[in-house]
Amino acid sequence: MRPPELCPAALVWVALLAGCTFPTDAERFPPLPERPFVLVATEPAQGAHDVPTNPLVRLRLSDFPDPEALGEVVLRSGRQERRCGGLSLQEAGCAAPRDAVPCEVDLVAKEILVRPEGLAPDQEHQVELGALLRSLAGVRLPAAQVLRFRTGSMTRMEPPSEPVGLAEVLGPRGGLGSSCTLPGTCHAPAGQAPAARGLDLTLPEEALRSMLTTSRARGSPEQLLQVEPCRPDRSYLLRKLLAYDGFVRTEGDPMPMPPFVRLEEAAIRLISDWVRQGAPLRGQR
Repeated sequence: MRPPELCPAALVWVALLAGCTFPTDAERFPPLPERPFVLVATEPAQGAHDVPTNPLVRLRLSDFPDPEALGEVVLRSGRQERRCGGLSLQEAGCAAPRDAVPCEVDLVAKEILVRPEGLAPDQEHQVELGALLRSLAGVRLPAAQVLRFRTGSMTRMEPPSEPVGLAEVLGPRGGLGSSCTLPGTCHAPAGQAPAARGLDLTLPEEALRSMLTTSRARGSPEQLLQVEPCRPDRSYLLRKLLAYDGFVRTEGDPMPMPPFVRLEEAAIRLISDWVRQGAPLRGQR
């Protein structure tokens, strides 16, 4: 008996289904390429003077930093020493523990951001990256790195961030709605077929936000939430979007799945900013 012939349109759907990230017990991490993990740039520069007393210190790495290793970043000011601490959603918004220096991992830029406040003026300060700092691929720095700078007397004005809501994330600027919701092939249900990995991006916005911020991602070895408010670095959704760029501890294809292509940098940045602002339903000024 001859198998039934498929029309061209059906062949397209079959190809899309083959590339989607439906959960299976057989999925494993892709082979890890040899990717060095080194410090490639800093802001301020090494030995800089007249740095604001509330600087934004950017430490750019060659690969994705592991947010679980943030404690390996230490700020030294005179005899005082404080370790980095990640942000969490609190009553007043996104904040770090009181005894820690507010720090973030910006996966989009492969940077660690250190945000000390109230540094003593006209004094040398150091930010040390310990040798146990590692990438998401598990590669450690070859040796500890120390950034030295000297503060002046000025303070830095923090530019206001553009408020982002879930509608912008799903719309043309974020692109999730148009790139990841083909019925029956990705993150939208079709008839009796559920959305891939239980992630239905076609839910009403309030239900979708609740699902994203409370559901553990299938395929995450750390049991990450799809979206952890204030923590883009620990949000599985963002890691899937960045999986085109390297190993981010996700399983299956990147999002959007092939034959679609990686979202534009501005779209991924907007989604990251939304999570960083607490993943609000609506952007607020």
